[in-house]
Amino acid sequence: MASMTRIRCTWAGLPGGSGLSQFYWATGIDGLAHQVAVKTFWDSIKDSLPSTATITTPTLLDVLEESNGQLQSSSSVGTQGTATGVGGAASSAPSGAWINWFTSDVIDGKRVRGRTFIVPLQSNQYDNDGSLVGACITRLQNAANALLATSGNQFCVWHRPTAPGATDGKACLITAAQVKDKVGILRSRRD
Repeated sequence: MASMTRIRCTWAGLPGGSGLSQFYWATGIDGLAHQVAVKTFWDSIKDSLPSTATITTPTLLDVLEESNGQLQSSSSVGTQGTATGVGGAASSAPSGAWINWFTSDVIDGKRVRGRTFIVPLQSNQYDNDGSLVGACITRLQNAANALLATSGNQFCVWHRPTAPGATDGKACLITAAQVKDKVGILRSRRD
């Protein structure tokens, strides 16, 4: 049985309620380094976020069983980090960007991929045609690449078990990140 580390970042100050972004590492070797990498990631994109958005990186890290997602332990590392958007308050509440996380794993005939949604974005991050401005894409892509580079080749997408009680979950190592010039819409804060 293998374990993985999870960091759960919470979003606040958003219309429609709070949000959650989760990050996983295939091993729990250096939780402090993972936490610092996530705090740095959020700090590097706060120019794209509205001033009402606050994202908190906690000190509490969870160690989960990879095969079923059960919590094994928790530990506190580092200091809590908060990134607050530095743009104006104007934003499109349900829309924003996303980062695609690619792996080389194939499960049930499909490539395992993950996403981190960056919703909402401040209104000046959109071009006149409704797509993302180039500076926003570049900022998000650079942040994603930096997070991947500083994660010690252990940053992963967790493929959940296929059914309740199953033990076929897997931590799939991320090999690349991509931000497309596409706007995503969240139908709920749980998307």
